[in-house]
Amino acid sequence: MAKELILFDVEHKIATLTLNRPHVLNALNLEMWEMLDACFSELEAMGDEVRALILTGAGEKAFCAGLDLSPDNPIVWEMLSTANYTRRDQIANEINRLRDTFNVLAELPFPTIAALNGLTFGAGLEMAMCCDLRLAVEGARFCLPEVAVGVIPDMGGTQRLPRLVGLAKAKEMILTGLPVDTAEALRIGLVNQVVSREYLPEVTRSVATRIASMSPIAVRASKRALNQSQTLPLSEGFAFENQMALEAILSEDLAEGIRAFREKRPPAFRGC
Repeated sequence: MAKELILFDVEHKIATLTLNRPHVLNALNLEMWEMLDACFSELEAMGDEVRALILTGAGEKAFCAGLDLSPDNPIVWEMLSTANYTRRDQIANEINRLRDTFNVLAELPFPTIAALNGLTFGAGLEMAMCCDLRLAVEGARFCLPEVAVGVIPDMGGTQRLPRLVGLAKAKEMILTGLPVDTAEALRIGLVNQVVSREYLPEVTRSVATRIASMSPIAVRASKRALNQSQTLPLSEGFAFENQMALEAILSEDLAEGIRAFREKRPPAFRGC
């Protein structure tokens, strides 16, 4: 695997994935997409070896400019430039396959943090929206410009953006294809924090470190319950919350947390 396109590191139970094509604003080609799919699947299988993920981009201009539209990218060549109704099922399957990569990211059991170090457009924004938290550098811009080239945000953008910012604002962003700046992104809830460039890595790492220090069972159960809150009726949400609460209450982590509180020391959670 050509690791230079995706930098993958795990240290102190915090994984970091860096999109590494800064010369093209970290735009996604097919090889990069397949590497992301492999990395996300590997992370999914790592259990308590990873308690948080940081996803970021190389360079100072962009987190990810979206899909690489150059003609040598097979995604464009095979799906977009030669699209026709005789290939309808094939194209639908390809869209699903690509979207599934982002869905794996969204369903990772531990918290994920996108450190948005610059321009975040198209599929780049759709990928960032799969993360649980988004921290953005001052001066970053965010956009789903797909309608300008004759397609829609089909990597989950039409479904995830309204859940984050509300339907009216999502329609404005998607139907006009216009970007929003960091102040607006913060106001509408698209990002959680705006950080100066020099401090973005430090602040992101600090958030990930704090999350990694918590009970992994409680954190994972909380993430699952929060995700379900977006789709379940309230009564069913309460029932699911009870299931997640029982997983935490019956764990050794809870006993350790109480012992640590009484002994006035940091807990040593083992995730069991």
